[in-house]
Amino acid sequence: MGIALAKQTIEQYFIDSWVLTPIQFDGTEIDVSTNDDWISLKYVPVKNSNYGMDGTLRGRTKYNGQLQVFCYAKNVPLTYTLADSVLEFLSSRVLASDINVDIGQAQGNAIDTDNNFYEMLVTFEVNNYE
Repeated sequence: MGIALAKQTIEQYFIDSWVLTPIQFDGTEIDVSTNDDWISLKYVPVKNSNYGMDGTLRGRTKYNGQLQVFCYAKNVPLTYTLADSVLEFLSSRVLASDINVDIGQAQGNAIDTDNNFYEMLVTFEVNNYE
């Protein structure tokens, strides 16, 4: 599948299914003056080969990655609620026949961003095979 297609599949899944808040994708801007909350997606890929238990190459390439979903809201409770919604929305999902999203976890506390919003990070492990 490859890195570009994995990223595109994840983003399309959010476009098609996420209805709670606006979404900020890599390279796009969002107007914070008109939104009380939103999420921002960042896909961080890592390419590696898939080896068997005996140390031999199985012949497929496995693309591991991490999906980072930054949750922004105007108060701490809403930031935590948004993070919970993201975890429920995406944990243990199969987005395509070869893309799995697993192990969702919130990272740390809601942080004051000094622009009237709080931020919380939710991460997911993304695995796909070529």
